[in-house]
Amino acid sequence: MKISEAIDVFIEHVCAGKKNETPAAYRTKLHQLVVRMGDRVIDTVTTNDLDDFRVSLLNQEQKMFGKRVIKEPLTASYIRGVLKTVKHLFSWLCDTGRLSMDPSTQLEVPKRPKPDPKAVESEVVDKMSAAAAVVGAEWEQVRNMAMLSLLRNSGARIGGLLAATVPGTDVEGGVITTTEKGGRKKRLYLKEAAREPLRRWLAIRSQLDPKDDKLFLGQSGYGLSRSGAEKIWDRLAEAAGVEDQRHNFHSFRHAFARDSIRAGADLSHVSQLMGHSSTAITSDYYLQYTHDELQEVHARVSPSVSSAEAGDESQMMKAHSKVTDGEKSVSLSRVTMWSGATEAAKSVQHGAPMIILAVGPLNPSLMNKLIEVVNQFNA
Repeated sequence: MKISEAIDVFIEHVCAGKKNETPAAYRTKLHQLVVRMGDRVIDTVTTNDLDDFRVSLLNQEQKMFGKRVIKEPLTASYIRGVLKTVKHLFSWLCDTGRLSMDPSTQLEVPKRPKPDPKAVESEVVDKMSAAAAVVGAEWEQVRNMAMLSLLRNSGARIGGLLAATVPGTDVEGGVITTTEKGGRKKRLYLKEAAREPLRRWLAIRSQLDPKDDKLFLGQSGYGLSRSGAEKIWDRLAEAAGVEDQRHNFHSFRHAFARDSIRAGADLSHVSQLMGHSSTAITSDYYLQYTHDELQEVHARVSPSVSSAEAGDESQMMKAHSKVTDGEKSVSLSRVTMWSGATEAAKSVQHGAPMIILAVGPLNPSLMNKLIEVVNQFNA
């Protein structure tokens, strides 16, 4: 059995019943074996062959970005995904008796790297929306605007969006009921900003002689396919001049999660809206921010020190381990950030000792106020 045949059998059995992107993802990753080793008989693959395969992935200096080749190494996440899938393939072949020995047992898989931010930028969305309003026939423009709006405002997977049907769409109720990853039912909620483009699309869709009940149609009148949707997206990105920037379907999903949290949504609510099995998935993979974003958040939420208390030449200094008011000595051990005695008091539980980190010199009146507060909480 050749490598390509083994891959076919593996996907047929392991992905049986799955109609989402998982089979295609497995095939894309495993095809790297054929590309780098040739379509040889699979039981001739050795441990050393797989280690050479791993090294070739690590040393690759260019990759595909859309339809173009760019001079960048493969990401650590991609390499990890390929190697894990290769190990899964050989393990399954051995477990099912199709291979006598597993050459992948010693294949080293890198640890999961910290994910990079993968959200589409707002500027990219704006430019693609502007392109959608002018690219293609009128019905295509309306359809593409509705798809852009739904992806941006619902956090949907592209699979769920393409599986959506007209009977499952309740525009006025603000919800689309569809199926997503693993065939699970999913509700996509619609803000008014997403409802109006959808109303316009449904009005035009009814005039196109649709061949099935899928919400989004292609040129043939049947439901839009994944490959068809990707061609539309690439066309819009090229027309918008953002083909070199992140604009894939999943980047819209990342943006929805991040922007929802930044707008004040609870993590558990966002996780459920995304259809994740746990909040850890949402937090670890989706809530990754750039340096500029973190700096902006810090400037907005970090506590400040009043100029009256800190002075122009304020600096951090640590108070003595004991503060004495002439009558009573007060033990200090808990850490608190000093930005005024009142704020310090709020952060200290009754009877809990503390250390005061003072910003700037403490004038006599401020010191007396501090001593009064500390004595009150340690009385």
